[in-house]
Amino acid sequence: TRRQQDDKIRATLTGFAGLGRRTGVRACYHTHSGGCYGSTCGAKMHLLRDLDPAHVGAYLDTGHLSVEGERFEIGLAMVGPYLVAVAGKDYCKKLDTSTDPPTWQRQTVKLGQGFFNWRDGLQALGEVGFAGPFSLHGEYEHLDPVQREQWLADDIEFTKRVLAELR
Repeated sequence: TRRQQDDKIRATLTGFAGLGRRTGVRACYHTHSGGCYGSTCGAKMHLLRDLDPAHVGAYLDTGHLSVEGERFEIGLAMVGPYLVAVAGKDYCKKLDTSTDPPTWQRQTVKLGQGFFNWRDGLQALGEVGFAGPFSLHGEYEHLDPVQREQWLADDIEFTKRVLAELR
């Protein structure tokens, strides 16, 4: 059942918290869309509740959260002191007409070309005092290596530009 799965995941996270306490290394629970546990901040906090955020934290992924439809600013408020890291990624959805019936698939796009509101999201990170790490994932498997490098360079420039506008 779903409740048993919740209990199993919480037991695993409790084990990571114990490991972190013993080693001084914090585990980061990364957000992933598509029916994964912890796919939203609300779901993640259901699993992290009562664990010490010094030992187990939330690693939010802008792309996956936007696909799930959770407003980033609300998610930040939910994770509070558990916020450890943020993954910079952007998605849109594309209708795959090769299937019967057609299905919506998420597609990785350059930052600023997908669902995530970068201005509001980066501003919200500043407002909660987030100081990093912020990682650009660049999951551009559909591109050749030269294009991937260019898109990542574009993502870096885009992020710098939005941050400069917020200052």
